[in-house]
Amino acid sequence: MSLDGKSEPIVEMAGQVHLHDVGKDGETLLFGSSRDGQMNLYRHDVPSSETTKLTDYERAVAAGELSPDGGRIAYATNETDAYENSDVYVADGDGSNARNLEIGAVGAEARPIDWGPEGDRLLVSDNTTDVSRSGVVDLADGVDDATVTWFGSDEHTESPTEFLPDGERFVANRVEGTVVVPVVYDAEAGESSALSFPDGVVRPFVGEPLADGRLLMSLTTSSRRPELVAYDLDTDEFERVFGAEYGPFDPDDFVEPETVTFTSDGVPETPARAVDHDPDEEFEIAGLLFDSGRRPSPLVVNPHGGPRALDLQRFNYRVQFLLSRGYSVLQVNYRGSSGRGRESFRSCTTTGAAPSRATWRPVPSTSSTSTTGSTRSASPYTAATRLTGRWSSTRTCTPPGSRGSASATCSTCTRTPCPTSGRSSW
Repeated sequence: MSLDGKSEPIVEMAGQVHLHDVGKDGETLLFGSSRDGQMNLYRHDVPSSETTKLTDYERAVAAGELSPDGGRIAYATNETDAYENSDVYVADGDGSNARNLEIGAVGAEARPIDWGPEGDRLLVSDNTTDVSRSGVVDLADGVDDATVTWFGSDEHTESPTEFLPDGERFVANRVEGTVVVPVVYDAEAGESSALSFPDGVVRPFVGEPLADGRLLMSLTTSSRRPELVAYDLDTDEFERVFGAEYGPFDPDDFVEPETVTFTSDGVPETPARAVDHDPDEEFEIAGLLFDSGRRPSPLVVNPHGGPRALDLQRFNYRVQFLLSRGYSVLQVNYRGSSGRGRESFRSCTTTGAAPSRATWRPVPSTSSTSTTGSTRSASPYTAATRLTGRWSSTRTCTPPGSRGSASATCSTCTRTPCPTSGRSSW
């Protein structure tokens, strides 16, 4: 695509096509395609318009990376029986001599991220030790004699993004609770320094720095839309290059959240209508509480999707809209949310401890006594109690007459028929 918005196709192929990398010469493309059924790697030479298939695996190939001279490729795929597994491979530029670097345990997820400027180092990610970490693979003595040095700790999830031009340092994104902070590592000394930003989500743009050496990054907070900033590693200062537009709105009116935490053993404090839970290992749950400032304030509990997802301190116009209308919002990073490692994710899947000990039972057909209006002081309901003045564990609609009657009007929700007809609670 040209700067004036005109575009033309370079590769046209049946199935899905996904661009992985562009060679330093600008004439070589490394891309994935499902043309033959499974997503594999292809190499395209722009001047000759010739396309060559490089890999032929039964499972999808991802994270393709071209070495600076185009003589080698790195990618991730899985040839084991462990479904979650992902290994890093290095092959010649034509796909031959593929070798599994075997840098992580079976069942862990490892990926190539970036080649060093000399092509003798490979930046990788891996979560063998539970939380994601960064690694630098030394290929100077060949693939068979490759060694890897790991960086990071068991405290925070870190995702590497790229080598800096000197090849001695690299950048990684560190998740600290509900914020994301870029970290610069010195690969030789093993030292790291977190960049100085306000609490929010900061992500570096992959690519060459500016002419003066500053790094381009995207910065957003809960009360500020994403902005383009330039960060000076020498002074630890940043400058806004391209600010956000707010139209008629004043960003000072937007609300920043309070970080809340509570301990959970996996057993719901509400009456369990359809499932019994045995206690699981205690786990600290974190969330973001946006207080509208009004009293009483209705509370909207807004859980993220996923479960491989995470609510962070980044701008969300839907949340700010609700706040402007007097609603407070609670976002909870429940068990299995991203940013806490593999074991945290497994704790909410069918292979985890808590769900496997759950005993399902049918929902009773008779109405239970409503607990609407009861106040709970224990976490995590403290926030709701503070905002609304009360907490409802179960709302039970009891329409006059028999349940399921098409003519009955519910005295609680005033709908005909009651949408909870046939159920004891909702």
